[in-house]
Amino acid sequence: MSTHVSPAPRSSSRVVAHRVLCVILGGVLLLAAAIKLPDMALFTRQILDYGLVPSWPLAAAGAWGFLLAELILGAALVTGYRPSLALSLTSILLVVFIGITGYAWKTGVVEDCGCFGELLKRTPGQALVEDLFLLAGAVAALILHRPRETRFDRLRLGMVMVAAVAGLILPWVFGLSFSTLPSGEADQGVSNPLGAVHVKEGKAPDLWTGRWLVEIMDTECDHCRASVFALNLIHEDPGLPSVVGLSVNNSGRIRAFREETFASYPVLLVDKSDYLRLLGSGAIPRLILVENGEILSVWDEEVPDFEALRSSEATP
Repeated sequence: MSTHVSPAPRSSSRVVAHRVLCVILGGVLLLAAAIKLPDMALFTRQILDYGLVPSWPLAAAGAWGFLLAELILGAALVTGYRPSLALSLTSILLVVFIGITGYAWKTGVVEDCGCFGELLKRTPGQALVEDLFLLAGAVAALILHRPRETRFDRLRLGMVMVAAVAGLILPWVFGLSFSTLPSGEADQGVSNPLGAVHVKEGKAPDLWTGRWLVEIMDTECDHCRASVFALNLIHEDPGLPSVVGLSVNNSGRIRAFREETFASYPVLLVDKSDYLRLLGSGAIPRLILVENGEILSVWDEEVPDFEALRSSEATP
């Protein structure tokens, strides 16, 4: 009497292939979230640059939502918690990413997709191809998946919950903000403080004493270079605010900018999160009129005339 034993290699190889795909997909999502997390202001600005949302608060909400989804789904895929559901939601998320990057590739609104922060810069076209491969992997993993009894479900769920809590709290630690500076005059009777500005290189001026015209600028920006002559006149007029430029370009580029444009006012290298907070949804050069630390007016892509600066008064 012979006993027939059904071979299991096909089944086991299917399980292994499914598991490997889940771990790879989850690892990519966790890596993307971990790289973007330390600079939430930059991620928010990158979302805003796509032009699909009209305001900074909506872009900040989108940045928070994307990062939270990447952390939760990444943890679920790596730990193997509810793989069918996790893969389905990951596929939907990837379709959203493909739609956004496809739009950016077609319109050319951005040069860097922002998917992996500043560590891995890729064009929307490159990101689109990568997302298509990831989507194919997610679909393949769904096809390979077969429901089976799993152990340690509570432990897996606990790990996913840890990722969810991290996604809810850590963005605030790393600079997530729903507020930014609008253009125009500040609302009368409403305090609108400049906030902290962390200077990385250069002597920090006391922006909380006296009147200042703060320029949010880039050393390679043609509009910023063209505005230097007018800003020099303002800076050198004792009856007008002192001018200071804030940039995230390195010290060599700042030095070259001042030498090439003959800027008589200081240009300081500042923390990127402060720079992006002050830039908000505006465009460079952004000019911010400050008196004793309170913002009075904001202008985008234009230098205010002398009368506008003289007539602006601090809110009582």
